[in-house]
Amino acid sequence: MKKRMRNMLVLSGICVLCFAGYGISLVMQKDTEEEEKVDTEGLLGISTDEITGITYTYEGEEISLTKKDDTWQYAKDSAFAMNQTLASAMADTMAESQIERKISEDEVDMASFGLETPDLTVTVTEENGDSHVFSIGDYNSASESYYVQEDGTSVYMVSGEFTDTFSYALYDLLVLDEIPAVTADYVTGLEITRDGNTDIYSCQVEETETTDGEEESESQVVWYVSRNGGEKETCDSTEVAELVDTILGVSATEAANYNAGSSETLSSEYGIDSDSVTVIYMTEESEEESRYTLHFGNSNGSGSCYMTVGDSYMVQLVDEATVSEIFQTE
Repeated sequence: MKKRMRNMLVLSGICVLCFAGYGISLVMQKDTEEEEKVDTEGLLGISTDEITGITYTYEGEEISLTKKDDTWQYAKDSAFAMNQTLASAMADTMAESQIERKISEDEVDMASFGLETPDLTVTVTEENGDSHVFSIGDYNSASESYYVQEDGTSVYMVSGEFTDTFSYALYDLLVLDEIPAVTADYVTGLEITRDGNTDIYSCQVEETETTDGEEESESQVVWYVSRNGGEKETCDSTEVAELVDTILGVSATEAANYNAGSSETLSSEYGIDSDSVTVIYMTEESEEESRYTLHFGNSNGSGSCYMTVGDSYMVQLVDEATVSEIFQTE
């Protein structure tokens, strides 16, 4: 009996020591975490509104954006039609990213963190003129954060959407010139110029008598064409309807030059000179006719054709087969 009591006392003592050790361990772990963890702190510590400049490199190309009067611009040319949504998202990402943990100096391994040769470097300029350079390293899936080095010194684990937000080349940030969205039923005319020859199409609704002799009449849309200023001739309305659909289907895929700068450059470098298509149409809001013109140039040799909208100097790429169909060329 005494032996059993003695064993129980020994076991109790061991349990006390274990619990004490566990408590000490928790305290030490907490202290360590408090040393490494930064209180909920933004990477920048400023709001999006206070960011006035962002520079980053994508696939070897350095892209610099500046904000003027709350509008983001391409730093090298304000004529660049900047996508404000994408630019603002970059500023939001930098302002809203949170530091989850600071890496102590003895733990920093630049190579294993992806910071020795980072794929992404972002420079942020504040409205007071201060700038900070952030090197974005590897993504840690366990902590759902990136390794980030600030100004070549401190290294943090930071939550943010860096890879997705900054995965844009310069032309990915360009807003293409818009081609008006028009419904075929509202098209009232076309002007097609090719090699100096112009065909002008116009339509009108005409009443036709019914064949069964009834008093009621039927209406139909009749298309006419005038070639190079000649007399109007009736043409196959079905063929014209197909032509209208083809023209309204023209859609740019990307830009070849965001600003060619002059008509001379459009002509000499892209062959955009006289070939054009003008769409004349009505709108639901107004009974007055509106119009837009597309100017077409040479092939780029890769299945696309150069095009501009209206008086713009932005050169866009459209499907070459579609253009050939419009001008009825092989």
